Amino acid sequence: MSEEQQKLVTDNINLIFYYMKKNNIPIEEQDIGYIALCKAACTFDKSKGYKFTTYALICIRNEFGIDLRLKKRRPFNPVSLDESICNSQGKELTIEDTISRNYYTGISPSYTEVLSNLNEFLMSLSETHRSIYLKHLQGVVQKEIARDLNCSQAHVCRIIKQLQSKFIDKYYRGLATSEIINNIKEELYGKENRS
Repeated sequence: MSEEQQKLVTDNINLIFYYMKKNNIPIEEQDIGYIALCKAACTFDKSKGYKFTTYALICIRNEFGIDLRLKKRRPFNPVSLDESICNSQGKELTIEDTISRNYYTGISPSYTEVLSNLNEFLMSLSETHRSIYLKHLQGVVQKEIARDLNCSQAHVCRIIKQLQSKFIDKYYRGLATSEIINNIKEELYGKENRS
């Protein structure tokens, strides 16, 4: 920031407290106001014909609004792994009990295990679903799969998500889904393409 921008920030620091008091915002949130005031000082343009205070208040309001939306979307609620929950049969479980041991210890399935499970899973699918999933694993774009099957891309996307979910639930409950799918794609088709 230039000296002129720093002077704008220091001269108008009370705008933050004015806005916070007016809108009943706790004092712990003042950092957001400081950030907004600095952004306002950096982006302020005198040639537009309005005062810095007007522009800064709008920036401060927007920054607090962004922060509020983020907090609503992802509230921070710490949870203990020892906290008890009830399953569908009414039995008491802890959150730690519901986490797969493989995921918890970081053990990942072997290549041959994944291949045999994938083969078994593919054989249990209908011909249409099998072709969709194989094309997806080969890296064919969903639009092309949809064109081949004469259906919408959204329908293909739903089928792929359902099949991935079924595969993971059946064989690898608790492991990172995207990690397994990416490993399968790389193992099956990545090595062939490199040869």
